[in-house]
Amino acid sequence: MEQLKDIIKRHHRTTTWKNGVGSYENWNIFIWYWDMLACQLYSNGERTLYMDIIEDGNSGNVLIQFANRNEDMELLKNTLKRMGCQDKEINADGYVVLEEVKSTDASVVSERVKYWIEKING
Repeated sequence: MEQLKDIIKRHHRTTTWKNGVGSYENWNIFIWYWDMLACQLYSNGERTLYMDIIEDGNSGNVLIQFANRNEDMELLKNTLKRMGCQDKEINADGYVVLEEVKSTDASVVSERVKYWIEKING
C-alpha cells in the first residue's frame, strides 16, 4: 500500500511539472512511467533530441538530462555547441546533465524546463 501511495504522489508531482511546462510547437511532452517528465523534439539536422526530467533519488533535487535518441555523440556535441553548452560533460550513458534544480516544486521545475526548451529551440 505504501508503494502505491508513493507512485501516486510522484505521478501527481510529475503531472504538475507537465502542466507547468505546457506545450510547445514540435515538442512531444509526456510522462514516462509515473515519475519522469520527457520532452522530445525531432529536428531534421539534429534528429531526435530529448530531455528527461526526474528527481535524483529522494534528494529533493531534480535532474534535467539531455541526449539524442540516435545515440550519435557527434550530433549531440554539435547541438550542445549550438546551445552554447559545449562545456557540459557527456556521461558514459550518453546523457548530459543540463541542470540540477534544487527543488521539486512545480513552478521552479517547470520554469527551468521551459528555459531549456527555449535554449534548445534556439
